[in-house]
Order: sequence, then structure tokens, then C-alpha cells
Amino acid sequence: QRRGRIHQKNVHRVISGAVQPGSPPAIYKKKNLATLKSDSAVTILLDCSGSMRGSKFAIGAACCVALSETLQGLSVQHEVLGFTETSGLVTYILKDYGFPMTKEKMLNIMSSDAIRTSNNADGESVMYAAERLLTRKESRKLMVVLSDGHPAGRFIGDGRAYLAKICKMIETETPIDLVGIGIQTEAVRSFYKHHVVVNNPDQLDAVLFGVLKDFLI
Repeated sequence: QRRGRIHQKNVHRVISGAVQPGSPPAIYKKKNLATLKSDSAVTILLDCSGSMRGSKFAIGAACCVALSETLQGLSVQHEVLGFTETSGLVTYILKDYGFPMTKEKMLNIMSSDAIRTSNNADGESVMYAAERLLTRKESRKLMVVLSDGHPAGRFIGDGRAYLAKICKMIETETPIDLVGIGIQTEAVRSFYKHHVVVNNPDQLDAVLFGVLKDFLI
């Protein structure tokens, strides 16, 4: 199915422990993250397309929560966005800069009726998120995109080629470090120079710690 609502029970399994990155995330406990630079701004961008429903969205939500809790604990400014596309580009602000948020509150937002899944215009959504991130005053900028596959929007033209073009432009022409996290997919390898794949919740701590260590320390 290309559209619909997020299944609330699947998302809230993150809280109950069936799908859990750690409580608090184990990556927060790594001592060498203490050197993470606070003069950083991070955008976490989550694919909210129809194909993400179920276990994929639960894993994506777990990634967002683990990253947000860790960055919040280290006083790193960040936002969490979701993207989809209906009759036009839709961006959900799941957590804004400067607003502390608990794991439960963020997951409640992610599983609410307000989050409608549909198509995914990845290139346009990544570009919009990059434009937001570029307005931040922090010297270091990191964008983490979580997606389960190739673009599938109602855009005109080749969506895959456009996403590849946008990623290359961000990587070569802006100060943003861009990382693609594939949720049970290798598709990110086609677009993001820096990429990792998460196939199950057990990998979250190691993968997310590696991303923060590589780009913010």
C-alpha cells in the first residue's frame, strides 16, 4: 500500500521493549562521545512513505528516538523531521530545535493520526531539509536521512536521478555532512556517499554510535 496511517501499536513497541534501541540508548553511555562538539546542528529526516509502515517504521522511529535522546543529553541542537508527499510535499516537524522532548512524547506524535503515509519525494524532501539546516548558525552541520528504498513520488522526471543529484550537490557544495541510513534496504548505496544499513533493532546502538563518532567528534 502506498498510503494510509501509521499502525500505532507497532510504533509503541519501541517503548514496551519489543523494538528498543536501549533505555536510555546505549550509545549515550559511550564515554568518548563526551568530546562531541556542541557547536553542531543535526537534522534527522525520516521517510514516512506508505512502504515504511509496520516494522520498518518501528525501526526508523527507534533510530530517531535514540539519536534525539543522545543529542539532547549532549546539548547538541537538532530537529527531527518526517517526509511524505500527497498532492504536494509534506514535511512533519516531529521535534523542533530548542524544544526538549521525551521518548514517549515523540513516539506519540509519530503514531498519531496526523502522520499520513503516502508517496516519497526523497530528492525534494532532502533539499528542503538541507535548506533549513543551512540557516543554522552552528559551524558543524549533519543530516541523517532514514529511508527504506527508492523515491516513489508524483514528481515529473527521474526521481532517482534527482535524488542522486541533490545528494551530490549537498556533499560537494555545502558544509553539510550527509548520511543515509537504509531501513532494511541497500538502496541508500545508490545515493549517499556515506551510508549504513539497519536490518534489525539489535544493530541500532552500533550503527548510530558510529554515525555520531564519525561526523561529530
